[in-house]
Amino acid sequence: MQIAFPECTLTVEQQAIVDLVNSLLAVCILDRDDQQAMRRLAAYLLESADVAPQQEIAEALGYKDARTIRHIRDQVEQEGLESLLSLVTGRPPVTTRPEVIQAVIGEILSAVIEERHLPDDDEIAGRANRRLSQTGYEGELVTERIAQTIRLDWEIERPATQRALSSSPDRDERDAAASSEELISLGHTRWGGAFVLLALLIREAWLESAELLTIASGYAVTPEQLLLTAIFAPICGISRAFHLDDVRDVGFALLTGRPRPLTHGTFQHLIHALLPHDIIRFYRATSQQQVDQAGEGDLRVSMDGHTLARFTKLVDLPKGRIGSTARIGKADNVITSFALDLRTFFTLRIRRGAKQLHRAVLPMTRELLRLWKGEKGVLRLFLDRGAFHGLLFQALKALPRVHFYTPAVRYPNYVEEWEKLPESAFEEEPFVFERDKDLPSEEQTSYRLADRTHEVNLWKNKKLIGTVALRAIILFNPQGETTSERWFVLLTDDEDTPARELANEYGDHWEHEMAHRDGKHDLCYDILPPSYTLETHRDEDGNLVREAELDIKNTFLMSWLRCLTFNLMTVFGKALGGKCAKMRSGTLLRKFIHRPAKLFVVGDELHVVFDPFRDREELRPLLDGLNEERIAVPWLDGLVLQFFINEKQRLHPLTSQEKRNWFLKKERPKCLA
Repeated sequence: MQIAFPECTLTVEQQAIVDLVNSLLAVCILDRDDQQAMRRLAAYLLESADVAPQQEIAEALGYKDARTIRHIRDQVEQEGLESLLSLVTGRPPVTTRPEVIQAVIGEILSAVIEERHLPDDDEIAGRANRRLSQTGYEGELVTERIAQTIRLDWEIERPATQRALSSSPDRDERDAAASSEELISLGHTRWGGAFVLLALLIREAWLESAELLTIASGYAVTPEQLLLTAIFAPICGISRAFHLDDVRDVGFALLTGRPRPLTHGTFQHLIHALLPHDIIRFYRATSQQQVDQAGEGDLRVSMDGHTLARFTKLVDLPKGRIGSTARIGKADNVITSFALDLRTFFTLRIRRGAKQLHRAVLPMTRELLRLWKGEKGVLRLFLDRGAFHGLLFQALKALPRVHFYTPAVRYPNYVEEWEKLPESAFEEEPFVFERDKDLPSEEQTSYRLADRTHEVNLWKNKKLIGTVALRAIILFNPQGETTSERWFVLLTDDEDTPARELANEYGDHWEHEMAHRDGKHDLCYDILPPSYTLETHRDEDGNLVREAELDIKNTFLMSWLRCLTFNLMTVFGKALGGKCAKMRSGTLLRKFIHRPAKLFVVGDELHVVFDPFRDREELRPLLDGLNEERIAVPWLDGLVLQFFINEKQRLHPLTSQEKRNWFLKKERPKCLA
């Protein structure tokens, strides 16, 4: 048998211990009973040296459960190494009922957060039994052994729980944290970087408006905890509400401000029970905070819609083209305004069906003008082709301090009109987009540019009532084969900006499209509640009947929280600075957020100690700044966030010369000395 941990990042010392154990297993030729004893010895050595999580060690040695590893360790500590030869096979039974686990973990975290103390396992069991009795639980009582097993399953350890063979890789970070106060290890979290986002979220004060939401009676849940669950779930890769029941990470519980994560039933019920006018008040307060980030001068805003497919036969929803599948189907339309320079969502509308952008642009524009305080600037709207509507253009043109830019739809009569343009209408100098100028000349697309006035028809109730005159910047590609390749026409009421500058600037609208892409692939932007709810009841004959009630409030709230999550990722990128400021959400999640870390409570501080990773130097300046600010988490009883990176653990494997230098310096763990 040879042991390996391909999913773990081992330090040099840890890898040396693995190599030692493999060497012992390779040279020992024993009968079956002695082989089992040697396997138990290997389990004890690896667990004592903290080489990997107990579950990983169990799987590497052929055991099914981490409790077997703990059983071996406990027997050796109580009876000595002789117990390896006479150890009874199997492992002690323990309940795995979710309510028991939730009660034990809840009592542990409540004690740590409120009392700054980790009680004995016997006391934890007593508290958990009292909590379970209040809920009507009639199963097996929690014993000290059960409480210990559940606690260790979650890697929650006491300060005294240190192994004799361990080189104590955590000692340096704990000493750096605080050596004089009691230290409680809360174990590992998969999302150490999410605590950095938590600090930024507190600093931005976006959740101060959570008090505007009213939680349904009968629940010991605060509005902040509900919103934190909705925000951090997609960041941590929890795409759907029912996946909340599968979360086994103490870090996620702390991120959401609770002693244990919300169950999916509680989360969904509380979201559905929120009052519509409370949701609107929360949206207005937080959207004002987003718009307040804009300074003086012009404000460039893009407006576009994102179509969500709805697969239902029971609800009669308008149909439209689904962009991801190019098929016609029932849909909801999420329409957002997006600040191009800030890379931030500002406002939101929900419409049923597709192609609803032209209906939402005018009210969203008026809302932005009300929220925006840039009195000396101009609101410049970059619209998608879905906003092509004569009456909308007429209304926008009448608004003061507003300019709009939108591509013209290539209707046959418009294309025929453009084809008849004389040669003198085009400028002599060809036009090439700035983004293409670095390409070889044979790969560049050269356009003919014309700057003219275009009349757009005004239709009302299927009747032509007039026209509106707009400036048309016409780009013509003589080499194009299709209409879309030959003609691109940008309509605007901006008469002052040079045509070539506007043609290049409109490409910035794609930053909004990329935000939709980031949200869809990385932040669960497509996984939103539908704009209806289904009620099931029995009719007079006793038959089940399902009725649909149209209600967009749940879709609206969750969509807006997804927008705030994207904005939080933008704040994080800007806080990192440099090349990280323009990184996409998926890159930030991969490089910095989904990073393992150890959690410690030291006095009034919550220490987040990152395992070493390649890009840690890019994160370090931000961590140092947050440590100086000493940001307290109100919903964790004022625990102050402090961040550290474990510098003493070196990543394995090293180069041959580094390995040689390491052995020459005799930097070996005590068990190899």
